[in-house]
Amino acid sequence: MASFLDEVRHDLSLAETEKRHLQHSIQSLSSQVDTLIDEVNSNERELSCIIDMFRQRQIKFEQKIDYCRRQEREQNEELSRTEHKIFYLTGLEILKGPLDFGRFPEEIRRMVLEWTLVEDSPIDFGLHSSKGHRSRRLAIFRTSKQIYTEAVAVFYRQNKFAMDGTNLERFLSPERVNYVRHLSLHLDSDISITRVLRAIERCQDLRSLHICLVSVPRFQGRAKCNEERMRLLKFKRSTALGQISTEVYRSSPLKMILESLRSILQSILEGGGFEKPLRKSSRIDSHSTDKINGPAGK
Repeated sequence: MASFLDEVRHDLSLAETEKRHLQHSIQSLSSQVDTLIDEVNSNERELSCIIDMFRQRQIKFEQKIDYCRRQEREQNEELSRTEHKIFYLTGLEILKGPLDFGRFPEEIRRMVLEWTLVEDSPIDFGLHSSKGHRSRRLAIFRTSKQIYTEAVAVFYRQNKFAMDGTNLERFLSPERVNYVRHLSLHLDSDISITRVLRAIERCQDLRSLHICLVSVPRFQGRAKCNEERMRLLKFKRSTALGQISTEVYRSSPLKMILESLRSILQSILEGGGFEKPLRKSSRIDSHSTDKINGPAGK
């Protein structure tokens, strides 16, 4: 029995010794794991710093690239201007004898015409326009047939023209109608809106149109426009006409009436007609009024 207990005590002593050894090994491994984790974290921070540094360098290089590209564009533009200058001076040098504007290179002629004929603000062809100023400005039209053709194209295509409706048909002569691109019109009680719309339809290259209602315009003859008559209007909008605007003259005493007419006119100009059907009684009233007013003014 004593021998058995001794063996048990011996085995227990060995087990405790092995336990202490294993605990020491575990502590050592745990310490190594902590050390490795610290190294990993340190490496991650270092890597993050390196990435940030490279990103900053990348941003600087991209900024340098953008700067160089801007410089390249500016130098190319400067080169282009210099080449144009050489071209113009060469053209001038070729000219011999008295100065002949028609012998200038076409691009130079166009630049001179634009500088001479194109205005920043709309050109008034109404009752208050200055004929003397207009004659001085358009004197270049009388230079030659070639210059006249080029000047007409530049003057009527690139300028904006303002006038009252009574001058529109006179303004849109056959030599002008195909060039006019920008019109601003004032309509009052002396103007037939039907004739105005027919005249505008002839401008197939018209790009922008502005109409200001000063007072109630006529429909046909002496018949004044009202909402029902305005809805009868038709307008064939050209494919080139992109910008359309209408307004009521701010000092008009008929603002409420004109605003309703303006709204209908805007729809007609944009869509080619007013789709709302007309009542039968309104047609009879309109027809009767026309008979009373008579054919005057048509």
